[in-house]
Amino acid sequence: MPSFSPGSTRRFPLSEGWTLTHYSEIFLDGSFYKLIGNTVTFAAGATVIAMIFGIFIAWLVERTDVPLRRAIRAFVILPMAAPPMLLAVGWTLLLNPRNGFLNLLLKNTFGLATAPFNIYSMAGMVFVEGLSLVPSTFLLLSPSFRNIDPALEEAAAASGATTRMMMWRIALPLMRPALLGTCMFLVIVSFVVFDVPGTLGMPARIDFLSTRIYRLLSLNPSGLPDYGGVSAMAVLFLGLLVILAFGYQRAMGQAGRYVTLTGKGFRARQFKLAGSKWAALACVMLYFFLAVIAPLGMLLWTSFMPYQVAVSKHALSLVTLATHLFQP
Repeated sequence: MPSFSPGSTRRFPLSEGWTLTHYSEIFLDGSFYKLIGNTVTFAAGATVIAMIFGIFIAWLVERTDVPLRRAIRAFVILPMAAPPMLLAVGWTLLLNPRNGFLNLLLKNTFGLATAPFNIYSMAGMVFVEGLSLVPSTFLLLSPSFRNIDPALEEAAAASGATTRMMMWRIALPLMRPALLGTCMFLVIVSFVVFDVPGTLGMPARIDFLSTRIYRLLSLNPSGLPDYGGVSAMAVLFLGLLVILAFGYQRAMGQAGRYVTLTGKGFRARQFKLAGSKWAALACVMLYFFLAVIAPLGMLLWTSFMPYQVAVSKHALSLVTLATHLFQP
C-alpha cells in the first residue's frame, strides 16, 4: 500500500519497508484541515442550493397546476446534457471580476468602481455546483412527491389545515427518507467532483480534497507524482465517503416504512396555485436561465468571436466561423 511505503514514488505492495511519514506529513499540516473545511463548505452549500431548487420544482411539477408542467419536466433535466465544467466556464465569462459580461454591465449601469461579483470564490463555486445538481435532485424527489397518499391530505384539508400546514405536517414527514437520502447522495457527489473546483478554485488558489490530489499527482514540485501523500489522503477520503454512503443506505432503508399502498384509481392531490401560478413559473424559468440560457448562451457568443469581447450590437461585425472550422 503506497501510503505506508517509504518514499513518494509508486512501489509494489510486497516491497520491503513501511512508514507513517506520509500520514504525519498530511495530517500534521495545518493547511490540510483548511482543505477539509473548504470541501465540507463546498459540499454543504451546493447541497442546500440543489435541494431548494429541486424540492420546489419537483413539488410544482408533481403536485400543483403550474402551467407548462410537461415542458418544465423536460427542461429541468436539460443541464444534465452539458458537463458542469461548461457551466463553470460559461459563468466565468459572465462573472469574471476583470471582464465578465454581467460584471461590466453592472459597473457601467450603476457606476461601480469594482466588480460586484467574483465567480472565483467559494460562493461562486457553490452557486455553480448547486445549479448542476438540481436535475439529479429533481429526478430523485419527483417520485416521492407523486406517491404521497392523497387521503391524508384530504383528511387534513377537511380539518381546516392550510396548504403550508399540509406540507410541514404530512408531505415532509412522509418524504423524510427520500430527503435524507438525496442530501447524502448530493454531499457524496460534491465531495468527489473535480470539474467546478478545478475550473474555478485552482485559479483562485482555493484547494479542495480533489484538487489537492490532482496537484500532488500532476503539479508536484519534485516533478514526480506523490503517490504516498495521495494514498494517505485517499484513506481519509474513502473513510468520509464510507460514512456518507452508510448514512445514505440507512436513510433509504427506512423508505419501506413510508410506502403508500393504493389501487388503480390512485391519483395525487393537486394543489391550486390560483394567482401564484405565473410567479411559480417565473421561478422555474429563473433556474433555467441561470443553469442553461446565461452560461451556454455566453459560450455560444464567445465561440463566434475571434477573441473575448462583451455582448453588444457593435461586436456583431466580428462574428466569424473560424473557431468552428477544422484546422489541421
